[in-house]
Amino acid sequence: MTNALERYKKECEEMKLAAMVWRLILWHACDEGRFEIPTEQEWLSSELVAAIGEDVTGTKTFFSGRHDWSGQEYNQDFGWQDRLNDILESCEEVFHNKFDGSTPEGILRALLKRFVHYTFHSDHDEKGYTSELKLLIENDPAIARGRSLFIPHREMAMKSIRFLGEQGVDVYAGAMEWCSRIGLLMQPYIARDVAYIEKHYSW
Repeated sequence: MTNALERYKKECEEMKLAAMVWRLILWHACDEGRFEIPTEQEWLSSELVAAIGEDVTGTKTFFSGRHDWSGQEYNQDFGWQDRLNDILESCEEVFHNKFDGSTPEGILRALLKRFVHYTFHSDHDEKGYTSELKLLIENDPAIARGRSLFIPHREMAMKSIRFLGEQGVDVYAGAMEWCSRIGLLMQPYIARDVAYIEKHYSW
């Protein structure tokens, strides 16, 4: 029981760190509050995974839960969550050394891979996919609900920076540079999705 409790506490601590890293990435992704980004977890998950894929492979890793670069919609019968998981697994399989925790960046990549990974659950009459990122978006008051786009608050980023500063010099220095890079890589994917949202959504 003690070992199980310790593992649970460790997992909670690691997912809290992942959440703080992700919030800081969003701050850079919106160019420090200068433009709106999508609200829904489908878009934010896809954009994060595309940016991580590009960061790892050095090439654009197109991924969207809804459409391709031309705006052509995918068949929604084929789960986008499974495609997202496949991209992450392929990246780690080919570039294992970039996820192995030997560097601050590797630690953060591995954490976010778990943070955004979707699992299928079936509880009585309820079935569906979930992830730590999805749960955070659904319960975080800093993320605007009821609108298709929002601008992250500066205080959200400052809270993340303060938290990361408490984790030690190596984690802090590595996180600051890496979060900025991932946020910048997300921007073209965000622009693509915002254009789609503005064309097809009315809220």
